[in-house]
Amino acid sequence: MNPILQPLRPWPRSACGRFACTVDELLEVAVAAEHVEAVPQATTRLRQQCRALQRRMQDFASAADILEDEAVREVEGLKDTLISTGCVQKNSLGSLPMSVVIEARAIAKLCVPGVLGPALEIEHAYGGSSIAGLGVGWQLLGGLALETGAAAAGDIPPFPLEPDAAMVRICELSCHWGRVALAVSVPMLDAVVHQAERLERWRAQNATREGDKPEKLRCMAQDRLHTSMAKERKRLMTLGFDPADSSAEPLQMPHLEKRVAWCDYHAAQRVARYYQRRKQSTTRCL
Repeated sequence: MNPILQPLRPWPRSACGRFACTVDELLEVAVAAEHVEAVPQATTRLRQQCRALQRRMQDFASAADILEDEAVREVEGLKDTLISTGCVQKNSLGSLPMSVVIEARAIAKLCVPGVLGPALEIEHAYGGSSIAGLGVGWQLLGGLALETGAAAAGDIPPFPLEPDAAMVRICELSCHWGRVALAVSVPMLDAVVHQAERLERWRAQNATREGDKPEKLRCMAQDRLHTSMAKERKRLMTLGFDPADSSAEPLQMPHLEKRVAWCDYHAAQRVARYYQRRKQSTTRCL
């Protein structure tokens, strides 16, 4: 899976930029909603917060659907214009400085001759594949090679005034353990494609979660029913009747039953039937 790119400055106000920004907001709210849903025995306040986050998530998802179509139209319109002028380049929409966290050992591929150009732009893929998710045409920027694990990594020296020193520092980073964060200039088109892929993965995961909800709700209802019946059984046992005891004599008619009071008879009958059905279900499973 490709690493996640984080913009180092605000997304542009174009259709592509608004779409990419909306995807970031959607996924941020989705993560917050998952954390709240994962809290066991959530309070009323947490349930209200979860519902509010779910509504915001749906609003952002709807906005992303609309902006995705607008972004596609913007790219297609620009492509037609560039074809008519005979100038088609990946960075025609501009570029955006972004941070990316990758494995330090993957940086070694950047040191292979011919992979990086004189301005530290990736000119060729290594072995026909991307380097830790970094694409051709991306440019390494000075000023960001931060420590994100156990390795102590310094900044990439400025360029293009010191390209040789920059290459030495890049090779030094590849010798560290763990992961490092790099600053890269990403063509806007690649950044938008990256956001579209993140949105598609979220849609697939969300569809799976929605499909699992009925089963999850059924399990929750069964747990609550079992808890309620256990409490009622405990209360009836204090009165001298255990509705879960299969060896005990079944309940007689209300006017003949002496073990439970008249007012508790229907409760005892309901709980006894619940445990009887549960025992039969367990027997069938075995």
